[in-house]
Amino acid sequence: MGILDFLKKKIGELKSEKPEILEQEPEEKRNLKFNELEEWLAEKRKENARNEERTVREIAIIISELIEELKEENEELKKVDLKNRKEEQRIKNIVFENLSNYSSHLSKLIDNLEALEKKGLQKLVSDINKIFLEFKQKSNLSFEKATFLVGRELEKVKESIRRFFERIKEVEEQNKDIFQNLKIIVLVEQKIQEIKRLENSKIEISVELKEIEKKILRAETEEKIIKDDIKKIKNSEEYLAWEKRRQESSLKKKEIEREIFEVKNMLDWKNLTKIFHINEKKMTIIKEYESHFSQILEKDNEKKLMDILQESNMDTVAISRKITEIKSKKEEVSEILKEKNKLEELASEIMSIRADIKNFLSEKDKISKRFQKVEDNITEIKNDVNGELKKLGISLNIE
Repeated sequence: MGILDFLKKKIGELKSEKPEILEQEPEEKRNLKFNELEEWLAEKRKENARNEERTVREIAIIISELIEELKEENEELKKVDLKNRKEEQRIKNIVFENLSNYSSHLSKLIDNLEALEKKGLQKLVSDINKIFLEFKQKSNLSFEKATFLVGRELEKVKESIRRFFERIKEVEEQNKDIFQNLKIIVLVEQKIQEIKRLENSKIEISVELKEIEKKILRAETEEKIIKDDIKKIKNSEEYLAWEKRRQESSLKKKEIEREIFEVKNMLDWKNLTKIFHINEKKMTIIKEYESHFSQILEKDNEKKLMDILQESNMDTVAISRKITEIKSKKEEVSEILKEKNKLEELASEIMSIRADIKNFLSEKDKISKRFQKVEDNITEIKNDVNGELKKLGISLNIE
C-alpha cells in the first residue's frame, strides 16, 4: 500500500469517528449563573479539545497527502526539458529561469507545510492560509511566465493546491460547530478576564470610597465636637465676662470719639491762624490738624500740635490732660480687643472643616461615578457574553 493510499485510509477512519457528546442537559435548555460560567467553559473546552484534536489529525493527514503530491510534482518540474522546443533560446531561457524560481518557491512551501505545528485548530488553519498567501505572492509572477511553455506540470501543482483547499473547506464545513465553539469560548474567556480586571478595579475603588467616607465622618464628628464646645463656651462665666468687657469697649470707643471732638472744640483755631499766618510750615500743620483732628489723635500724633499751642502761649494744661485721658481709655480698649475670642477661633475652625467636607463630598462623587462606570462596563460585557453564549443555546443569568 502506497503512502497516499495509507493516508486516505486514515482520513476515512477519522471521518467515521463521531464527536463525543457529554451526558448533560441539552444545551438549548441550559441556564447558567455567572459564577457557574468558568466551570462550564472548562468542561466545554475539554469536550471541544477532543473534537478539535480529531479535526487537527484529519487536516494533518490532508497536509501530508498534499506534501507527497507536491514533492512528486516538483520533481516533474525539475525534469522539464526545453531543449527540443522550437521557440527562441531567449524565450526558453526566460521560461526555464522562472520555472526554476517557481520550483524553489514550491520547495519552500513544502518545507513550511512540513514544519507546521499541528496543535491548535484555529492556529493551524490560520498558519496554512498565511503559508499559501506568501507562496502565491512570491511565486505568482514566475508561474505566469513559466506557463508560456510549461503547462501540464504547472497545472498539476495548481490543481493539487485547489483540491487541498476544497478538502480543508469541506473539513471546516463538517466541523463548523467546533470552529464556532472555539471562537466563542476564546472570546468569552477573554471577556471573563476583562470582567475580573474590572472587578479588581471595583475593589480598589471601594477602598477609596471607604477612605473618603471615613474622612467625611471624622470631619463631621470634629464639627459636632466644636459646636458642642461653642455651646459650652457661650454658657461659661469666662465668656460672659469677656462679652461684658467687649460691650464696654464699644461704649468706650464712642466715648473716645466724643472726647476727641470736645478737645477739638477747645482749641481756638481762628486765633492760631492769626498768630502763625506768616509761617507757612506751621500753617500747614494747623490746617492738617483742623481738618483731620480725630484721625491724627487716633494715631497719637498730637506732639506737633502741642508744640504750636505752647509757642502761642495758649492754655494747654486742660487740653494735655484731656488727651492723656483719651490715650488711657484707648489703651484700655486696645487691651480688651487683644483678648482673643475663643468663639471666633472655633467658628474659623468650623469654616475650615466645612470646606474640607465639601471637598471630600466632591471627591466622593467623582469616585462613585468611577465605580458606577466600572459596574456599567461589567454589565455591558456580561451582556456581550450572554449574546455569544446564546449562539450555543446557553442562557446566562447576569444578575
